[in-house]
Amino acid sequence: MRERKKMFMRLAKLYGLVEEARSAEMRRAAGLVVEVDQAIATQDTSIWASHAAGRNALFQNDQLGWKQAEAGVLLAGSARSQLADIREERIESHASASQQYQTSRIQSEQMSRLLEDATMAADTVELRRTQAAADDRYLSRRRWTEMRATESTDKTVEIIRPV
Repeated sequence: MRERKKMFMRLAKLYGLVEEARSAEMRRAAGLVVEVDQAIATQDTSIWASHAAGRNALFQNDQLGWKQAEAGVLLAGSARSQLADIREERIESHASASQQYQTSRIQSEQMSRLLEDATMAADTVELRRTQAAADDRYLSRRRWTEMRATESTDKTVEIIRPV
């Protein structure tokens, strides 16, 4: 039974390590999503700033400034569009990593329960063995005491008989 318990302990450790690895992978994927979200926010800011610069150029009747601002809007919009595609891929990757983590977490919990059950079973077996040994000692001592009592009774009877 101890061998089984040791095997379950090793497996529980292994499942725990897998769970930790999956957790780290999920956190990394979440970090990548946050990173691309920040890049998209930067491009949104750039688009907003280019629009503002274009309006200012129009107010000042600066055709070249307005064209540069429009080019900035197009460039930032294109970059934002590419980042949105990357974001979708990373969200899918994060969802997959999250699902793998949840699965490994469930498996780790199941293994922990099996370990607890094996530990309880091993403890129960050990307790029963200890109790059986105690019962055997008690019975052995009781029989020995009864045998000694009958032997002393037999000797007492022999002493009392006339010769």
